[in-house]
Amino acid sequence: MKMPIIDLHCDTIMKLYENPNSNLLENHFQIDLKRLRQNDFLLQTFAIFLDKQQYPQRKKTALHMYQRFIKELEKNAATIGLIKTQADYNENKANKQISVLLTLEEGGILEGKIENLEEFYQLGVRLITLTWNYPNEIGTPNILYWDKEKHILAENQTSLTKFGFECIQRMSELHMIIDLSHASDQVAKDILDSSAQGIVASHSNARKLTPHPRNLSDELIQKIADKNGLIGINFFDQFLKLKQPTNLPAAISEHLWYMYQLVGEDSLCFGLDFDGIPVHADLNDVNSFPKIIQALKQKGFTSRQIEKISYLNAENFLQHYLPKGEVK
Repeated sequence: MKMPIIDLHCDTIMKLYENPNSNLLENHFQIDLKRLRQNDFLLQTFAIFLDKQQYPQRKKTALHMYQRFIKELEKNAATIGLIKTQADYNENKANKQISVLLTLEEGGILEGKIENLEEFYQLGVRLITLTWNYPNEIGTPNILYWDKEKHILAENQTSLTKFGFECIQRMSELHMIIDLSHASDQVAKDILDSSAQGIVASHSNARKLTPHPRNLSDELIQKIADKNGLIGINFFDQFLKLKQPTNLPAAISEHLWYMYQLVGEDSLCFGLDFDGIPVHADLNDVNSFPKIIQALKQKGFTSRQIEKISYLNAENFLQHYLPKGEVK
């Protein structure tokens, strides 16, 4: 059973940036344009991601990554295009083009300035993953609070900062999507308890099945669903490990089934994290999707539920939340 796909997260821009002779059309990474087309991708979310210890000039580096990626899009404009609005997505879909949703992974790229948020918005960024693995001007990541031996989080966590609240307010006004993946439980709760809209965890799994700080507690899964948000299942083996030995497609189906039992199927989608995670024999690249679809079917998901997880939930969310028309 083949299915159109929407994915909420990959790090291919970083791969392109660090490999100047590579290209988006065809490469040896986990994602390229040829394989996206072969697997019926409607939309791929591409993150401008950086590690601030490696790239301390955060905004400047992010802009260089943006320019590198835009050149690749321009070379392949007949088959793939950046979207800023609902109308852009509809036009691309009608023309059988793959859509690109551009994001920032690491709110520290904003360097604590709202004007930088506005600048990246004008460039086409429509989602921000607020934290990565270091504290930044917005808040802290869960990984800082994790006890590896006990598999629990420290309860004394810092809250979303004043700038963080300013950010999510402006993002809501602009219809930019707020991504809680990597954020501490406290930062995530602060956002979910606020009036912020358009909330996702773009690439996180269920902590109950795999105790890891990057995975979501049942409480957070429920709160995201209550906000009509999305949770994108992550394909990294460390976030998928189960008590019993199993292959990764089966583990993905287990995590999705667990969250389905908790909140239903309307908030579930894919957040692969390809090109940001090691290649695994079970899931080399996007050509692994037939195995994923088969695993979901074997788990007991109906064809309609698989359709929702594969693309419909994400499509409906984006159609509802992105700006409708031309962005001034």
